[in-house]
Amino acid sequence: MESERKIKFRYLSIVALVVGMLLTVYSLPLQFEPGPEREGQWNTVFSWPPALGAFANLTTGEGGIQAVFIVNNSVTTYPDNQSTDVQNMSWSTTDEFDLSIPHSTNFDIVVRARFNVTQAYEVGNATWVTAWTKCEITSTNSGGNLNIGANTAMSKTQITTTDDYMWVNFYIQTNDTAENLQISRGDRVWIDHINLSAYY
Repeated sequence: MESERKIKFRYLSIVALVVGMLLTVYSLPLQFEPGPEREGQWNTVFSWPPALGAFANLTTGEGGIQAVFIVNNSVTTYPDNQSTDVQNMSWSTTDEFDLSIPHSTNFDIVVRARFNVTQAYEVGNATWVTAWTKCEITSTNSGGNLNIGANTAMSKTQITTTDDYMWVNFYIQTNDTAENLQISRGDRVWIDHINLSAYY
């Protein structure tokens, strides 16, 4: 009888140990690796502010933001370069983000960015990877219904690629937010912060 108790005790101890190990394994923090496997971390490609300057003047081989567009809400994924879109209400290729637009009109914010090979190119599969890129935006000081919380992630669409670069449109739309993106008469759009990152 004593031997049976010992066997049962050992059996229960082993089960308890195994369950404890499983709980330990599954309680470990999950590491986020976007897209295809890649060793690295999120690195800032461009941040405004404090990195002031004309976006369009990116040097050869450099990634960064090229333009910011305020677009009449058209419920699209913005697959084009956006420069000639007839829906544009205002846009900037400099560090000036205090933009005037029509009041009481729903709009989207589009950020056009460029990434280089180091930042977003998967050599093994010879392909550009948008999952290795992200853009976050903050706008809390504008008037009207424009309160985008700190570091809000923007949606993204690849525009085009060459051997050296990938262009991506990041956007946040009226229908992505709790309230329509619009401003009242006399107000202006003020963007507090934009942070462009790549995983490498």
